[in-house]
Amino acid sequence: MTETTTHDYLCEPATVAGLASTYYNENFTSEDLRVLEACRNASARFRAAVRHHVTDTGHEEFTLDGTGTRFVQLPVLSPVIERVSIYGKPAEARVSRRGILEFTNATPRTLGAVYVSILSSGVTGVPDDIAGPVAWAALMRVGHYPGVTSLGVGSMQATFGSTAASGVSEEWSQAVANYQIQVGDRA
Repeated sequence: MTETTTHDYLCEPATVAGLASTYYNENFTSEDLRVLEACRNASARFRAAVRHHVTDTGHEEFTLDGTGTRFVQLPVLSPVIERVSIYGKPAEARVSRRGILEFTNATPRTLGAVYVSILSSGVTGVPDDIAGPVAWAALMRVGHYPGVTSLGVGSMQATFGSTAASGVSEEWSQAVANYQIQVGDRA
């Protein structure tokens, strides 16, 4: 199991702890496991929604399918390209901030035809328009616990489940729309 560090979060645990302390009228710290797990979960949910890591993960390599067009979408934003090849032969391509490669000729419509090596991608720091909604989603998860949500003694009644809110706000939806990579379907 890999250890999660604070740069893996898209929100600051200290911010979430401060908000949770006020919101739930309970003392939370940035080292509290409930806060850290809520930050980790909210960050993972956001990354899944936008389909990329958001922050820079360093050097990465991708083998992509040819599209039969001059354009191929990388699964990252703001990539710094090291090398591009088609069927192992060097190819020249321009790249946009949105991670779209543009070749001078159409790529073959073949699985695994395009190889791309990038030096870096994503953002250096987490933008406020991501950090805020992710912190809010984490805050909503801090005070909610899975398990028994109600219990009755009279006629032996118990209800199990999670009381956690979805954490999707207007700001969350807008941030996802602004940073999402539109590739493939969600099936």
